[in-house]
Amino acid sequence: MSEWRSIEASISDATGAPFAVERAQRAHGGCIHQSWQVTGAGRDFFVKRANASDCHLFEAEHAGLLDWRKTGAIRTPEPIVVGRDDSTSWLVLEWVAMRPLSASEQRAFGAALAKLHQFSSSRFGWARDNHIGRTPQPNAWKSDWIGFLRERRLGFQLDLAARKGVKFRNAERLLDALPRFFESYDPKPGLIHGDLWSGNFAATSAGDPVIFDPATYYADPEADFGLLFMFGGVTQEFWRGYQSVTPLADDFERRVPLYRLYHELNHENLFSGYAAQAQRSVDEALRLLEAG
Repeated sequence: MSEWRSIEASISDATGAPFAVERAQRAHGGCIHQSWQVTGAGRDFFVKRANASDCHLFEAEHAGLLDWRKTGAIRTPEPIVVGRDDSTSWLVLEWVAMRPLSASEQRAFGAALAKLHQFSSSRFGWARDNHIGRTPQPNAWKSDWIGFLRERRLGFQLDLAARKGVKFRNAERLLDALPRFFESYDPKPGLIHGDLWSGNFAATSAGDPVIFDPATYYADPEADFGLLFMFGGVTQEFWRGYQSVTPLADDFERRVPLYRLYHELNHENLFSGYAAQAQRSVDEALRLLEAG
């Protein structure tokens, strides 16, 4: 299979054992890239392929997976190698057979995610920029969360939307009011998934929760729930598991619109069609402030 020659060579070099693709079949996933299960010599790997120009996306994903694995908090596919040739880039991971989480596994998933969030840093951000989907996610370190949220997350997405001609009523007012959401809550940097929705977590065949496709950085851990409140995908057992390790703050719900808004803005910038939803989150956040 000549189309796999460069990838075969990179797997061989990374593993120290010769590898040749005997079978390649499309795998679930790959909204942005092609995803494959490749088999050879009794070994299976998960391979993402894209244009050579996308190699930086794979490099950031590789780094994110490594950071997660260092914590030992939750099962994560082992990254094998990232590479490129003149036309193609690729990321090779161990092959992990997966299935949806059961109710009891949702509880274990919540507890494991809370343990991941406990891994901390002295600042907010990450060692490199990465992406949320195809949108750049700037991660330059910052000592205060409110400034990071204003500049690197909400403000950044609002600026991208404005370049498309999409503006939001009272958005600047919301950015100016951000400190009021944290008057009784002082978040500490925790390592988060960053793109946490039901397509990016599952259970292994043995029933262990597993996460993948990182957009990771050190953040207020509550920021990891924005997509869950946007799309759902977890049960009450998940929340029970999470709170068995780390109880949520009493005023947690007042910040939900902020963290949901980040992802709604990103979806508007990527796909369009989410502007009304994002505007409702701006309005809801300000209404919660006014309600005290």
